[in-house]
Amino acid sequence: MKKMKYFALMSAIALTSMVSLSACSSSEDAIDNPDYNPEDNTVKTEFTISLPKNVAGKTRMLEADVQGQATPEFRGMHKIVLIPFTTKATSESLAPATTIPLDNIGTSLGNNNSKVYSNVTFSVGTGAFLFYGEGTPTYDTANEPTVAEKFRYGLVNRTDFTGAPSTYGFSLEPIYTSTTAHTSATKLCEYVSAIAATSTSLTNHTLASYLEDFKKLKSGSSASVLAAVVDLRTKVAAEADGTDKTTILTAIDDTKYDGTNKYLVPTSGEVTTYSLAAYNNYPAEINLPDGAVSISWSGNTASPQVNASLGGNTASLNSYVFPPSLCYTANSLVKVATTKASESYSTKNSWSAITTDLYTDGTVQGSTRSVALVDQVQYAVGRLELTIKAADGTLKDRNNADITVDATSGFPVSAVLIGSQKNVDFAFAPTGTNIYTIYDSNMPEGMSAKISSTETSPVVNHTLVFETAATTETVQVAVELTNNTGSDFFGIDGIIPKGGKFYLIGELNLTNGVKPKDSENKDINVGQIFKQDYVTKVNLTISKNEKDATTNSDQKKGLGGAYNVLPDLQNPSLELGLSVDLSWTPGLTFNTDI
Repeated sequence: MKKMKYFALMSAIALTSMVSLSACSSSEDAIDNPDYNPEDNTVKTEFTISLPKNVAGKTRMLEADVQGQATPEFRGMHKIVLIPFTTKATSESLAPATTIPLDNIGTSLGNNNSKVYSNVTFSVGTGAFLFYGEGTPTYDTANEPTVAEKFRYGLVNRTDFTGAPSTYGFSLEPIYTSTTAHTSATKLCEYVSAIAATSTSLTNHTLASYLEDFKKLKSGSSASVLAAVVDLRTKVAAEADGTDKTTILTAIDDTKYDGTNKYLVPTSGEVTTYSLAAYNNYPAEINLPDGAVSISWSGNTASPQVNASLGGNTASLNSYVFPPSLCYTANSLVKVATTKASESYSTKNSWSAITTDLYTDGTVQGSTRSVALVDQVQYAVGRLELTIKAADGTLKDRNNADITVDATSGFPVSAVLIGSQKNVDFAFAPTGTNIYTIYDSNMPEGMSAKISSTETSPVVNHTLVFETAATTETVQVAVELTNNTGSDFFGIDGIIPKGGKFYLIGELNLTNGVKPKDSENKDINVGQIFKQDYVTKVNLTISKNEKDATTNSDQKKGLGGAYNVLPDLQNPSLELGLSVDLSWTPGLTFNTDI
């Protein structure tokens, strides 16, 4: 997802109300005001929302979706609701008598970037509002968004706003909700189990060793299973003819998934390639990254893992979530006026001047004609701004082999994953015990890890996130890349096959972030890795990973720290393959080697 001084720039929302006649709180005056209702003590008003000029426009979780352009372009707002209180809301404030939905705001705003609502009814005594809204997507919101639209614009699920604020909340949406294995996962495991079962009758030690290596397969994706099967087939086919060889090749070539159709389908031509026919698209068919799906072995039997597995090193499939949508919020006292304040907006050049000169402190009364929020509306989410590059044109893998980075394309990046995410409460602060990983697969064009010396303007990816707690001192991020080197290399958990996906992990440590500066060039203490209305900048570098000749240390950096199976990003003992340069705008910056 993508783009926010950025968040602070889209913050101001003015709320202006008026009645058609001057109204006072006395019952005598109220009788003369057709817009005041003495039976329920409400007044019908005009209501105005205002946004600053640098937000007026449109946006993509590409850059426009997150309003991350250098000058943010407002893309409109929908799902707008006002919740009235007598004073600023806390978790235990009394439940409001009603909530007030407002019409959508388009990308074009009026004078002083205002949106005027007519005939909005407020209760006398209202002194504050909770405000919620979301950026308008391009799809028809009357229909359920497609999966592609959820990845592009994000998604949050709201509670009802009928009780006390302690009952309000916003939750991330899991991508895969089932607690049982998908059919493709089960069938792929049946296939590799049928191949592994041939080991019980083998007498050829070389062929038996090939099968033992085959059973080290951890990834359950179609791509990984196919690569492992083809690699095994190539090795076995090169051995001398014999019963054991025939047994293994028969299992590979002839095992059927339905009694009729074979798993492995060869192509015709000068060079034979293979596919897995009906099971060639897992887990993309359930919208998860390749590395999210894993298998475990019990003897010669492989089983798909749905919940946390492999010794707790992989995450449950239902812990992967779509990014949140572009949410807005305010929790503010009001200022009021007995005149139509909006008629004088054009004489003021800032929201501060408007609220200071045209309004006074107070609550809604029968005489009130205009109402404004004291505080500006702001982004309720944070934004991760991420780049990645390779430290050198030649990198070392886990076995100290030289791996050449493509000088033009680098390593293509297909996804970014962010751990330590929680659902949030009425104030968009993290709550609950469930921890999720955002899967952002909507990458901008050209996103890749290119050689540092030749890459002067790396492509930036933007992902919207919920804020993390101040007690969350580290957050793990993973980048999904493709091995386009033309050869296999060794990572932290085995071979990364050519053409396969692999994952590098970077740690964002709160103590290592470069803090933003205030107007006096003093550090601003952000205090959170991800924070509402802030941009966290992360610049990742794939380390060269050269072996230390003195210590002969294990090479677990860079490609040596590459994972085939995506680890649980809550695991504190992950091998970190990336270096992180972390910053905020106006928050933290992380520069991290991986």
